[in-house]
Amino acid sequence: MNSLSLPLDLAKRHFDWSVEPLDLCADWPQLDRMLEAEGWPFTRDDIAMSVAQPGSAAMVARHHHKALGFILAHHFGPVASGDMIMVDHGQRAGHPMLSVDLWLQLENTLEQRGFRTIVAHGTRRSSRAFGLFGFQPGRPFTALRREPLAARSDAALPDTLGPADLPALTRLDAEVFGIERDAWVRSLCALPNARQVGRHDQGELVASICLRERRHQILFLDACNALSFAALRPLLDQVLAACSQRALECMAAVGSDLHHYLLEQRFFVPAAFAAIAPLVELRSGPHSDIGLGDQVRTLNWV
Repeated sequence: MNSLSLPLDLAKRHFDWSVEPLDLCADWPQLDRMLEAEGWPFTRDDIAMSVAQPGSAAMVARHHHKALGFILAHHFGPVASGDMIMVDHGQRAGHPMLSVDLWLQLENTLEQRGFRTIVAHGTRRSSRAFGLFGFQPGRPFTALRREPLAARSDAALPDTLGPADLPALTRLDAEVFGIERDAWVRSLCALPNARQVGRHDQGELVASICLRERRHQILFLDACNALSFAALRPLLDQVLAACSQRALECMAAVGSDLHHYLLEQRFFVPAAFAAIAPLVELRSGPHSDIGLGDQVRTLNWV
């Protein structure tokens, strides 16, 4: 029996809840409220993309048909990514075992499917709790933001990558991340709130960025992929110049060349994130190099 089973059983005697499969259509209004209250930028499209991945798992904790918390997971090859767990802020103090139950049920599902290596990301507060489940802390990430600039630029965005670029985009993503993620890259390209831009050198795609519209009209710089920063920087320069009138954010690996570059470009850590920073990558199970390379400059798991 897991050492947390007894306190979990005792907690449920006083406040019974159930953990069930997520119904995105029915549950989204309550999930949306939780995300908004916590200040996380994720949208319905982000949740739907995770749920749509082959072998994904999505669960919600309910009490009298009301969603109190949720957890999502998908996988890249042999590594499972349990990268979104959230409990309604009003329930945390009174019912701290809600998140434990969600995680234990997800962990059980992943183990039944044969996954032994699990990656998660936690804030300064929540990452400590992952130690209860045998996770070891690793690379930290930080949110960076730039407000719209006063000076207007006439620079144009790079050309959008289209269907013909998908094989090259998938190849570059695999070289950066450490494993081919065809379904993931296809899903990113199909998102209505996303746009893939890239830079070619002698006909070869050498850098790409996924621009994703998120909450409050913030444009996110995701999947900033290149094998060298020298290949990525010209693309970043062009994107930042063309988007000078937009609020921009990026979740960058702390200490990376991208992190230092963005700070030079007037990005800063938002106050709300500074209170919980950093976002720590945590791993349990057998070692895997997937997602660990220096070329992984952004939070490429979600």
